[in-house]
Amino acid sequence: MKTRILLPALSLVFAITIQAENLFLNPGFEDGNVIPSNNVDWNRRGDTVTLTRVASPVQEGAFALFVSDRNAAQPWNGVVHSLDLIPGQIYRLSGYARLASGGPEPFKVQVIKDGIGATPVNLIEFPIDGSTWSFFDIYFSIDGPFETTVVSFSGPTGGVAFLIDNLSLEESPTLLANPGFESDIGLVDWVERGGTTLTQITSPVSEGTKALEVTGRNAGFDGVKQGLYNVLSQDKLYRVTGDLRMSAGESPDAIKVQLIKNGNGGAPVTLETVNVTDAAYTPFSASFSFGSEVTSNLELTVGGLSSTTASFILDNFSIAEEPLDLLVNADFEDGTSGWAKRGSPTFTAVTSPVSSGLFAVQLTNRTAGFHSIAQDITGVTSPGLTYRLSGDLRMNAGESTDSVKIQLIVNGNGGAPVNIATVGAGDSAFTSFTTTFSVDAFSTLQLSVGAVTSASLVEGVGVLKGFTVDNFSLELVSTLLVNPGFEYPINSLAGTGWDPRGITGSELILVTSPITEGDNALQVISRTATFHGVLQNLLGTLQADTNYRISGDVRLVGSSSDAVQVQLIKDIGAGNIFQTIASTTATDTGWSSFSNTFSFSDTGLTKLDLSIHGPAAGVDLIIDNVVLERVPELVNPSFETAPVVADGIGWEQRGSSVTLSQVSSPTPDDGSFAILVAGRTPGEAFNGVKQSLLPITKPNTLYRISGKVQMGAGEADDLIRVQLIKDDGSGQVLDTLYTFSTATSGSWQEFIALFSYPETGLSILDLSIHGPANVSVPDSPNLATFLVDNCVLEEVTPAFPIENPSFEDVVVPATGSNPGWSNRGGTVTLTQVASPTPTNGSSALQVGGRTATFNGIKYANLNLDPGMTYQITGDVRMATGESADTIAIQGIGTEEDGVSYFGANTLVSVSDAEWTSFSKVFTVPTNLHLFEISIHGPAIGADFIVDNINLFVASTTYDSFAGFIAEDPLFPYTSETAILNFAGPGYDFDKDGLSNFFEYVFGYDPLVADAPGGVNSFLVDNSFTVGTNRILSWTIPVRDGITDLFADIEQSSDLSGWGPVTEIPVIIEGAANNGIIETTVEATLIGPHPDKEFYRFNVDQAP
Repeated sequence: MKTRILLPALSLVFAITIQAENLFLNPGFEDGNVIPSNNVDWNRRGDTVTLTRVASPVQEGAFALFVSDRNAAQPWNGVVHSLDLIPGQIYRLSGYARLASGGPEPFKVQVIKDGIGATPVNLIEFPIDGSTWSFFDIYFSIDGPFETTVVSFSGPTGGVAFLIDNLSLEESPTLLANPGFESDIGLVDWVERGGTTLTQITSPVSEGTKALEVTGRNAGFDGVKQGLYNVLSQDKLYRVTGDLRMSAGESPDAIKVQLIKNGNGGAPVTLETVNVTDAAYTPFSASFSFGSEVTSNLELTVGGLSSTTASFILDNFSIAEEPLDLLVNADFEDGTSGWAKRGSPTFTAVTSPVSSGLFAVQLTNRTAGFHSIAQDITGVTSPGLTYRLSGDLRMNAGESTDSVKIQLIVNGNGGAPVNIATVGAGDSAFTSFTTTFSVDAFSTLQLSVGAVTSASLVEGVGVLKGFTVDNFSLELVSTLLVNPGFEYPINSLAGTGWDPRGITGSELILVTSPITEGDNALQVISRTATFHGVLQNLLGTLQADTNYRISGDVRLVGSSSDAVQVQLIKDIGAGNIFQTIASTTATDTGWSSFSNTFSFSDTGLTKLDLSIHGPAAGVDLIIDNVVLERVPELVNPSFETAPVVADGIGWEQRGSSVTLSQVSSPTPDDGSFAILVAGRTPGEAFNGVKQSLLPITKPNTLYRISGKVQMGAGEADDLIRVQLIKDDGSGQVLDTLYTFSTATSGSWQEFIALFSYPETGLSILDLSIHGPANVSVPDSPNLATFLVDNCVLEEVTPAFPIENPSFEDVVVPATGSNPGWSNRGGTVTLTQVASPTPTNGSSALQVGGRTATFNGIKYANLNLDPGMTYQITGDVRMATGESADTIAIQGIGTEEDGVSYFGANTLVSVSDAEWTSFSKVFTVPTNLHLFEISIHGPAIGADFIVDNINLFVASTTYDSFAGFIAEDPLFPYTSETAILNFAGPGYDFDKDGLSNFFEYVFGYDPLVADAPGGVNSFLVDNSFTVGTNRILSWTIPVRDGITDLFADIEQSSDLSGWGPVTEIPVIIEGAANNGIIETTVEATLIGPHPDKEFYRFNVDQAP
């Protein structure tokens, strides 16, 4: 017998295996152990009902479920399945039903909330008979609140028996129920609005096999609707799409797609008006959102035709959540809300002309060139990051074509506008533009659209030309290029993207094949010279003396092989200067990639273009996936320029009284200067030096930060910390990267640490160096002084999992700072072998040519986190014919002062007869520049073989929650007060829905939102009865070694009152896997037991 375990708050809620796709247990009734008559999942509805598996008739598989002995006076007798449905979630339910014989008879599918005695919610009712299986397929959602739900199958009158088979219940992937009308029209998805009739038709359709026809209309608003109140959320952006047409023979008309808020008493909000005919489907797309004004109901409606009787058809509907735009009211559907005027023009929301949606905004009565429409974007943009702005512009009716400028107003109106795009617009149609921009530093930032200076042709003397704006969008991007993947139309010669290089001899076209990414690539055709290609204006985008990385993919048409060059074309007023920044050899058989870092030192540039060109004249060039990004680096890393603490760029003081002074003594670690941090306020150990990393880093990317520190002259030894300060608007969080417990004066000490961050909405991300808490000797009563120099930030590639772990690829020794396998010893040879049989894959690696014991193989330049513990595993053996010997696995590297580091050897006894597996756990020292893993050690001249080498983060074992939280550097708080406030067992520090204690129990990190999605119940894995006793068992993943976990079981007959189960569960531990044990909890509940009982499993911290 299967039993449902229900979980209350603070029960085992997360870290449970997510339910299978089909929410029904035993949906095809193939498992004979699941259907006793009193089961809680599949259960009889009615005391006399019998549930029997039968082998005939069946719809699929070997068995179906036969429901018989139904009370003739109780047509609701049938079969139910208990489920934990989520209020507002859309589900898709399908299956087959039939009578044993005769018919037809009505068949009902219902949902019953909070107990079988409650009033059912009808999902669908249809006739079935005994001659064939009838298929049903519906969508539904259930309004809350409720504690339990069951799905019921019943209906035939007079006690007639029926069968069901091949049932499915799944969470719907779309926010609309039955979006393509492929399923039966249920009572809770699409419903009539007014007195209409809804009919599924098979022709005409726009997608799939069915569409929905709406007939029987008697009023303009008559149509079809679907409730969304418990499905969509406030203050989110959604997009609705679909296809519409008139029914055959109907005249053209306009169909409105609308929202009705708070019932029919609320005025409909029109999302889109779609002009349609009976000749073809017309697609539409519209975005919408809603707020706290929706309090009781929300419906999507389709109708509103001018004809009160005309029929229409709809198909292929969808609602999906869209990311919110950084601009307020970017599409102007809320009129002028969120936008301001520069100067005193008139700006008005208009319904014509528009480029999309219902509204655009029109500017008139402009009496000065700067008169424009603007929006403050200070709070949604950050210095140094790159943003993409797009929109549609047109001149007002009667005005001649002119240039509209898109500008940034930096630090208020006192700053000169920065032009980021100039768009040529006419009055006959909208012109679309796309541009990118980045601003290194600002205190305020405003977007302005306008700066047209020509006199109006229609508004009278003294008035300048007016224009209309629509469909704007502002988004954060990772590349400095406009349209880097060629996913948008090429607006040649507009100065806002890609242009042909060689205007009279080349043409740019988008192609859908071949491509490397996205939907399009760019093909340059009609090339009559080698330099003909594509270029993009980067003036104002790139800065001198800044490192950038460019990459992309190219191929040829018309030549088997030729050179492609990537250049900067610069001009400082004396003619073009060409700087090659990347190159590759391209072919016509596949894609070739280019990638390189570059910088330029020229100032006073009047032109800065990026050019991609190069094959011989007549050869077409195809380009895709071009990425240009700033290489992450600190501003003024060695303090060769004196920090200007008020300019918002580079290093700043942390603490209002702190002073930052360039010093040349003691001897700097790099260059001519270091920085002395002084003036630190007593009691404020956080006073120090900081720099914002927001402009130069990005989430979910691994970085290495390094630098040198020492105490000031005459200061006592003290603590110095390197930390990240993060704030997403909910308060600052400190992430300690490195701690010098005894920093000294007189010599430089190095810090080096790896970090990444997952947050995408940070308003603050600062690198902070601070910490001495003692009173200064030379600067009393202030806190101790210290010095900093040579700080370097690098983006690094994580080195684990190990690349080529089973040597399926030929080993090419890693060079430079690249991670990878390499020989340890100049004479060592590394050879792929297929014999003896490898332990994983088809190849292993034989290590030969050894002239010293330490000669072997190493994995070089591992980018591992100092202070972290890792585990390396693998298989080794001696080569055929070699004597038994010992192989060593060792960590090696270079310490901060240049001294070689050799970790402890893990010795493995091996022979040539069989593979021997090894496992080594090690902690990376905190003072290493370089760390490598070496495998070596047999006698000189002896060959050995390795295979299946893997590297993992080792899981630390904790015996208590207190030890888990106190482990450094797992949690950044060490004070007793902070631990009580932020590191307590009930606090959810990382806001992932799982408290610190449950992160500890299930093996997660309380600082990282890494818990899986919430599952508020789980199924007993193996439950059955023995005599009158009920035996329950389930399996949960638990961290290895914990001793302070308390668990008990409670039972209920009606879900309203709960009582303890006296039997104590037995804990059966399985094998540990990287610190996690699959733990089985088993309980034997002494009977007898009633037919219906509910159980819940409580987990908490032991008292």
